Amino acid sequence: MKLRAILETSKYTKFMKYLWGIKKSKGLAIMTPENPNSKALTPKENKDLMAKGKKLLRDNGYAFFTQMGLYGQRENSLIVLDISETDAIKIGKEWVQDSIIVITPGNLEKRSKPLFDMVRINEKSEWLDVPNTLVESILELTDTAEMYSQIGNKKYEIPFFGDGAVQVDTSIDQASIKKQKTV
Repeated sequence: MKLRAILETSKYTKFMKYLWGIKKSKGLAIMTPENPNSKALTPKENKDLMAKGKKLLRDNGYAFFTQMGLYGQRENSLIVLDISETDAIKIGKEWVQDSIIVITPGNLEKRSKPLFDMVRINEKSEWLDVPNTLVESILELTDTAEMYSQIGNKKYEIPFFGDGAVQVDTSIDQASIKKQKTV
């Protein structure tokens, strides 16, 4: 196996370890500085934005690795480790993105699944017309889907628009939900 293929496979394995809580992280986010406002830019413009985005993350002490994907258009994104939802949203707004994905890692020992939350940042987005959506699993793919992420040769999809997705009313705070459960 070539070194590049081994490294790409190890990135996917690393992602899975963080996803399932084998490696500890307070939170993960998938985000990109490319194609602000969902407007396709030239490869050079996106390359420059990605370099600035990576520098911002490094300067703020965040570790990350890259992935490629198809989200309406091809773009590169970053899986950021040990980032809070608040910080991820702040950076997503600075990068002028429509949404980011915040991940609460699962825990194999407690048998809890990772939780994926598509957080809408730009309320005026032209293409993103769903409220925040939660998903408890990813689908590994062997062929091309309409929207997917890819680390090395491993493709996966977070099925935000599928049967496993749960739309969340963000106007209800967590304290209200806990009260409803105890009644």
